[in-house]
Amino acid sequence: MLLARLLPLALLPALALPAHRSTPALPREGAPAPHTLFSGAGAHAPLALSAHGSTRVPAYLRALPAFGAARRALLPRGSAVTFDAWTTDDVGAAWYHTTGAPVTASATVTGTTGTARVTGIARVTGIARVTGIARVTGIARVTGISGSRPAGWIYGDAVTFDAGVPVSPTALLAPLRGKGMWFTYPLLQTSPITAIIATARAAGLSHLYVEVARSNRGFYGGSGLAALLPAAHRAGIRVIAWVYPFLRDLPFDVSMTLAAARYTAPSGDRPDGLLADVEENTNEGAVRAYGQVLRAALGSDALMAIATYPPQWSAGRAYPFDTAALSWNAVVPMDYWHLRRRAYSPAEVYTFVRASVALIRARTRPDMPVEVLGQMFDIRRSGVDSPSAAEILACAAAARDTGALGLSFFEWRHATPQEWAALTGLSVAGSQGGTTTGNRGDA
Repeated sequence: MLLARLLPLALLPALALPAHRSTPALPREGAPAPHTLFSGAGAHAPLALSAHGSTRVPAYLRALPAFGAARRALLPRGSAVTFDAWTTDDVGAAWYHTTGAPVTASATVTGTTGTARVTGIARVTGIARVTGIARVTGIARVTGISGSRPAGWIYGDAVTFDAGVPVSPTALLAPLRGKGMWFTYPLLQTSPITAIIATARAAGLSHLYVEVARSNRGFYGGSGLAALLPAAHRAGIRVIAWVYPFLRDLPFDVSMTLAAARYTAPSGDRPDGLLADVEENTNEGAVRAYGQVLRAALGSDALMAIATYPPQWSAGRAYPFDTAALSWNAVVPMDYWHLRRRAYSPAEVYTFVRASVALIRARTRPDMPVEVLGQMFDIRRSGVDSPSAAEILACAAAARDTGALGLSFFEWRHATPQEWAALTGLSVAGSQGGTTTGNRGDA
């Protein structure tokens, strides 16, 4: 979470856990070499893709993935397309390569008997060119003109992928139900797994979010996941792999994210879902491409959730929620309300969280799955201005009353003892431990 990056851990009260004597540096795993933020990453070699979709606006097929490339055909809105590759251009925008396809059109020619020259059929929209019809003799009507659409590149913003339908939508969302907590990777480096699991069970947590990848580091969480996944699953606790993409280099971020989503521990355990915290670059085109390519790679039965700004914030008002909903199974808004050094009433908290869920559904669809992400940290860095226990209870009440999928809080090491106590006392549907074996590689 971007806000939490501002908070020095040492200044805040935390739930103390025994630390390891040493914390060796963990190697990067499963991702290309990291790049520097704002490095200007742009044109990339084509990458394999298997996806189907349609044009959402009229779009040109081009010989190369660039606006200056030769036009091969014009595809009208709603044209079905199949893709076999994708890339980014010199400014980092996504392009998709579509395979050629046979197309049948029809035309009507009217005139007198005898010989008539056919005009106006030199080109048909969506077909490269119709040839061999220079003259029609003694025919008043011509139908069934056939041709073919050539292969070419389409600008990414012009396309909507078919995300598919999961076999069981209810089962797919199950890992997000109940009561969760977020933590950054250092917790796994400084606290024994047994202590983390014992604390989670004592609080009645159903799922954990652990950050395992960032664009400036790649996927680094394999060693921690190898230890956490089997222990959490034995305790009936699900683990969501949390990644933080900057969306400045889409091919890198997709590769990094796939490494996290597809990670399998030596025990055979895998993450129970993927959460991408998309807040650095919220450009509609970048959000669209990132989600669509990931969905095509992972398939319709992979749980994908996206963390967003709350829709009431200025950044949230401009957030492309409708685009995110095309690819992601659930929206997880960062409903952080305690932003000023003053007392917040439970009514204020309840109203804020309830409005967040309602606005997201208004901008996506009425049944959009939402997990409320509440606040357990002090944004002022003082360590004395964290939300109160009453605020935590109000947040939970709003999540319950809006029919939110689940409820979770950020962040483990910043939460005060009072907040942990409030969390432990919360009764949230689906939060009882021991009800799931988690995601095993042999399942």
